[in-house]
Amino acid sequence: MVENRRAAALRFADSRVQALLHVLLLLLLVQGTFTHKDIRERLAPLLGHKPSQLTPGRITYELRRLRLHGLIERIEKTHRYRITPKGLRTAIFYTRLYNRSMRTGLAVIAPDTISPALPMAKSIRAAEAAIDTWYKNAKIAA
Repeated sequence: MVENRRAAALRFADSRVQALLHVLLLLLLVQGTFTHKDIRERLAPLLGHKPSQLTPGRITYELRRLRLHGLIERIEKTHRYRITPKGLRTAIFYTRLYNRSMRTGLAVIAPDTISPALPMAKSIRAAEAAIDTWYKNAKIAA
């Protein structure tokens, strides 16, 4: 919360959040600072849209959310933004974890997995069993 304002959560598995964080990292590497237009032009293709399909209000909403979470900051007396150290750490963590663990892990444990004997698939199934046991013992509805 910044300036006593609340911001909508940045949900980890939300494709919009993942795309937005990817764009932040790209813009940091390519040009360092960015504008509303830069975000719009690079975010739209990642979401399967044309830039004209993303309204200025949608981009403003996303920028506000990032700013209120402390991931970006506006450069004084300009219409440009830059990623903060917290934003850089968060973007790297979210994107790496999602790309290296979640995406590949979910593919491994899918019902039509080629080899359910893979160590990752076995570990996930053991974790599911442990969670089910915990729910049962704590009398929590699954």
